[in-house]
Amino acid sequence: MIGLLVFGYWFLVGPFDRAAKTSHHKPVTMNPKTYNPMLFSTRCSRFAGILCLTLMLAGPVLAQSDKPDMDQLIAMKIHDVDADFIAEMEAAGFKNLTTDQLIAMRIHGVNARYVREIKDLGFDSLTPDEIVGMRIHGVDADFAADMRALGFDNLGASKLTAMRIHDVDARFMREMKTMGFTNLSADDAIALSVHGVDAKFAEEMKALGFSDLSADKLVALRIHNVNARSMRGMQELGFTNLDADKAIALQIHDVDDDFLAEMNHLGFRNLSPDDAIALRIHDVDTEFMEEMEALGFTNLSVKRALALRIHDIDRRFVQQMRDLGMTDLTPVRLVAMSMLEVDERYIRSLQGQRYNDDLIYKRLGRWGNDWHRNNYNDEYFDAMRDIVRELTRR
Repeated sequence: MIGLLVFGYWFLVGPFDRAAKTSHHKPVTMNPKTYNPMLFSTRCSRFAGILCLTLMLAGPVLAQSDKPDMDQLIAMKIHDVDADFIAEMEAAGFKNLTTDQLIAMRIHGVNARYVREIKDLGFDSLTPDEIVGMRIHGVDADFAADMRALGFDNLGASKLTAMRIHDVDARFMREMKTMGFTNLSADDAIALSVHGVDAKFAEEMKALGFSDLSADKLVALRIHNVNARSMRGMQELGFTNLDADKAIALQIHDVDDDFLAEMNHLGFRNLSPDDAIALRIHDVDTEFMEEMEALGFTNLSVKRALALRIHDIDRRFVQQMRDLGMTDLTPVRLVAMSMLEVDERYIRSLQGQRYNDDLIYKRLGRWGNDWHRNNYNDEYFDAMRDIVRELTRR
């Protein structure tokens, strides 16, 4: 080791020291007129020599696979990562640390005292990244004691850090207690804080008539922007006595006062929340209803309009059915034709056959029997029977 140190000094520092001595130790400046590269290199070489000596001394306790590059060596020097600090971390239980881990610990103030403080909390198997994260976000013995006093026992390091990041502290938990949440889990507390659910918001939701609100429900209301203004608009258009689930569903599907006004204009008045949501989901709008009116379908009910939209009944489909010789193209029969996927091949396959319901079940596929069991008396099934009978007689 001594031989290596002497060689390192002689190789890196010696030649430039000699050059400096021959120049009578003149001050080194960056003035272009007086700048001497050899003299300037003297200081650089001494700095590099010091770094190399530090690395030689610290080498036995650095991770064997970690070989610092020049940038890392400079960072180690700047942040005082020396043999003493490395030995301190090793004594605290962190052995074979990488250069980057050592630098991160030094930068963020992870020292032997902090490590002991965290280990005394019961965290004996933390990774270097975990303990640095706890230090960065201010997780200490006082914060952990506060959380335990609030009933949060046996929290892992990541959960405790998350609570600190999202300001789940004694003040926040006291506020949650005033809202009636006395047994929140750590995850619920974090979610409430992340989404900005506070006592003011909870009171606003209760004033809208939402009762028995759980933490999950309040978070959902907040996420989907259910508020007093949006709910007043709904009430003015006839949606009264909404529960929290319906209010959330209306917001999720963008059923707002503009959409309801459009539906009113189309003749869909006194809609239930479920009908309004279904109309929105299936894009029943002014353009679609005008197309239906042009086909002669007027005064459609919500159920009929949805069936036409769901089964892609439009000008193109109606013309296809006409080209196939299909007649009596009412909304119900058009939906039945769409469900049967009536085309030229299907029409030919039915010609001359004796009618029975199996012809329908076979066409509907595997779900045919289940559909029949639930819709045996449904008007669309009756329409399918009439259509198939007609086609067998061709």
